[in-house]
Amino acid sequence: MPEEAIELLVLGNTTPEVEAYLDALRNNGNPAHATRHTHRA
Repeated sequence: MPEEAIELLVLGNTTPEVEAYLDALRNNGNPAHATRHTHRA
């Protein structure tokens, strides 16, 4: 059975910072997925 992916919600960080978090999780053997949501005021 495949592992469940970690769902990560990050507020207020730039894309490179989020990618660094995801890379760290993946490099540690954790499946991780991100979905980008933009808010327009």
